[in-house]
Amino acid sequence: MRRAVVLFLLVGFAVGCGSESPTGPNLEQLLSEGWAAWQAGDYTTAQDRFEGVLDADPDNSAAHTGLGWTHLRELRPALARVSFESVPPGGTADAAAGLVLAYAAEDANARVRDHGTAFIAANPGYVFPRDPTYALTDIRWLVARAALVLADYEGFLAQADVLSPGHGLNPESADFLERAAALLETLRATV
Repeated sequence: MRRAVVLFLLVGFAVGCGSESPTGPNLEQLLSEGWAAWQAGDYTTAQDRFEGVLDADPDNSAAHTGLGWTHLRELRPALARVSFESVPPGGTADAAAGLVLAYAAEDANARVRDHGTAFIAANPGYVFPRDPTYALTDIRWLVARAALVLADYEGFLAQADVLSPGHGLNPESADFLERAAALLETLRATV
């Protein structure tokens, strides 16, 4: 009788443990539920689902990406940055794009310029699939702003030439900074 009870408890424990650690299709289901919640604006549920995936698979790039975008929407850029930085180099374009946004929210202008410039070169037609209002032009604008703040006028002009061809800005002119700032402000409404 005692053996039967011990065996029953061991089997029950093993079955219970199996349901605590999702694998395979269960992870895909959690990712899908996380993104659905994210798109519905339910960031608490989204975070719960993405963290559920990470509990089972701590290196899951898709879950780190989803968690990063969730933190961005919750205006927690430092947590977003940590999530995006957890994606290995060469990971998803969505993680790299989110990382540029997180750096911008933290006013890390050199990182915005450097990572944003690399992102633009690697992803020339990027649009965030979960929110098509966020695209490459947004990253270009952030890079232009960061470059201007850093007095990297060449970097600023490289982005301004794409965002507003024929802008006529010349870094040698006395009113360059004023006109460059005005151009950024005008472009902000279009990106």
